[in-house]
Amino acid sequence: MIIGPGTRLGRYEIITHLASGGMATVYVARAIGAAGFQRLVAIKRLHAHIAGDAQFVEMFLDEARLAARIRHPNVVPTLDLDNGDDGLYLAMEFVEGDSLLGLLKNSAKRGEPIPASIALRIMIDTLHGLDAAHDLKDDRGQPLNPVHRDVSPHNILVGTDGVARITDFGVARAEERVTSTRDGQIKGKLSYMAPETTTGEGFDRRADLFSAAIVLWETLTSRRLFKGANDLEVLRQLSLAPIPHIRDIDPTLPRSLDAVVAKGLQRDPAARYATAAEFADELESAGEAVGIAGPRAVSAFVKTMSAERIDELAATVRAWTEGEGKRRLVVIEGAAAPAVEADAQDTAIRDTGPNRSAPALTNTSVVPAPQPRSARRAMVIAVVAAGLVVLGALIASVTLSVVGPAPQSAAATIAATTPPTPAAIAPSVAPTVDAPVTNISDLPRSDTATRPVVGRTPRVAPMPSEAPIAPSNTVTAIATSTPIATTPPPPPTVPSTTKPAPSSTSFNPEAM
Repeated sequence: MIIGPGTRLGRYEIITHLASGGMATVYVARAIGAAGFQRLVAIKRLHAHIAGDAQFVEMFLDEARLAARIRHPNVVPTLDLDNGDDGLYLAMEFVEGDSLLGLLKNSAKRGEPIPASIALRIMIDTLHGLDAAHDLKDDRGQPLNPVHRDVSPHNILVGTDGVARITDFGVARAEERVTSTRDGQIKGKLSYMAPETTTGEGFDRRADLFSAAIVLWETLTSRRLFKGANDLEVLRQLSLAPIPHIRDIDPTLPRSLDAVVAKGLQRDPAARYATAAEFADELESAGEAVGIAGPRAVSAFVKTMSAERIDELAATVRAWTEGEGKRRLVVIEGAAAPAVEADAQDTAIRDTGPNRSAPALTNTSVVPAPQPRSARRAMVIAVVAAGLVVLGALIASVTLSVVGPAPQSAAATIAATTPPTPAAIAPSVAPTVDAPVTNISDLPRSDTATRPVVGRTPRVAPMPSEAPIAPSNTVTAIATSTPIATTPPPPPTVPSTTKPAPSSTSFNPEAM
């Protein structure tokens, strides 16, 4: 199953699907690191339906171990390997350009064969990369004797920098291999295999040189060398049919070049070149008759021949990276506080598939800005001060009610001490448990204060039913014959430092 853009594999974010093979799928992705670090990579992810096959997994791990050891400009380097919840995958350097297969197909469509000088430069680079792999040694200096076994136009990448690189050691063999392949299983592309690899007998690095000679023959002639209606027919041609010379197809090619290609195509391994370096040297000498292109000429050819593919892929990558930049810009312009960077573990998607929406790189949720310590201290002081003012007013009111009020009649006392019925309480002034005292009659009275005194009745102004509700921190003045309290000034209002957070904007990377 092809996973969609935005899917996270560890620290890598998938941008687009690039190619699929029998063993894995390749994606263009970007590595995400600290401080805004980014780097384009190619992710090769093992197919899910074979991930449970121990032999294939071991072969995949062998590829990573071998390729990671090779350090050469004509070999695509392996950068990382992971085998976890996201599946088994490796990260390789992303090569902007096209495969040799793509160049051959595009040249055939346009009716413009690849120039011999370009073909020679590509194959010389490829042979240098193969030689570096063939000479690979372990940590103790012992040769590993790896064999690629899949040298074909599919696995030769030609970059816009004018350099050709060999890639995909997915079917490479080495003496350090943990497991071997199934008995009699033919691996690799049959049309590019050496005869000895199809018999089940032993073979060495010279098998890769036969495959490279096939690729060279086809690149110079723009034709297939071994092609049949089925695998059996291809195998018959590979083992028994006469191999034509390149001059039989194109007589303008020099004889010296024809001789080099013919030696590489000898069915007897002993009659071929011993090493890839020897093959490259002979090819370079024979190519002087037609000229060998430099990196600039190869770069111009790739950009012209595969312009559509290169531009389309570049536009996809640019749209994705610029879209991420726009998302950050929106967050910066619209948020009340800096956006919180998404934690890599929280935002990772475990193989969500193409129908799941992937998260944006940046967490766009906005949190309210924390209040400064000085503002919180001022608010606390203001609340305490307001409480002290209310408490002082209550104490003053109780004191005056004890020593100052005039004697009142028994009826007035009973009316004052009897709680009103619910029907007599106006809805707008219904007392609550925590409501502030706004009338002296609501205060608990001592025996002295509530004993009836003949001759005097208090004159209490009735509260209108529509009177406004007093604020929770304000004491309302009570009208009596003698003023007993005044309304204290309200506490200072502390402006809130919390701004309303704007609503988060949902971004869908797949819609970009």
